[in-house]
Amino acid sequence: MAFREDVAPEAKNDFMEWYGDQVDQKDDYDYNNPDNTSGELKEWFNEMIKTFPPMNGPLASDDVDDPNMADYTIASDFIYITFAWSVAENAKTTAIMLAKKHGIGIFDASSKNADIYFSKSAKRRWFGLFGSS
Repeated sequence: MAFREDVAPEAKNDFMEWYGDQVDQKDDYDYNNPDNTSGELKEWFNEMIKTFPPMNGPLASDDVDDPNMADYTIASDFIYITFAWSVAENAKTTAIMLAKKHGIGIFDASSKNADIYFSKSAKRRWFGLFGSS
C-alpha cells in the first residue's frame, strides 16, 4: 500500500489502527479512478502503471494475460495494490524506489513483519529493503 506520509502515524501500533480504518471501503466511492487521489500518489501511480498496468478502471490494460497486471484500490490518502506472486519482489522494489522519488510511504502488508517504509523526515527512516538512510 502506498500512502501519504502527512496523514499516517509513525508508531507501528497507531499505523496499524490507521491502516485498518483506511481499508474499510465506502460504498459510494470510485476506487478505480486515479483522479480521486492526492498529487504525489497520482504521480507514483502513473509511474507504477508503466510496468504494472491496472486490471480495472479507466486505464485498465486490455492484455488479460500480462503477468505484471495489478489490482489497484485508489483512495484519497492511499493506493492499495495487489500483484501476482510471480512479480511480487520486483513490484515491491519498484514501488519503494518510486515512493522515495515521490515522497510517499509504502506499507508491505504481505511481509513477515508488516514493514512500513517512510521517505521524508529525519525521524521517519526507510528500513528493510534498502537499510536505514
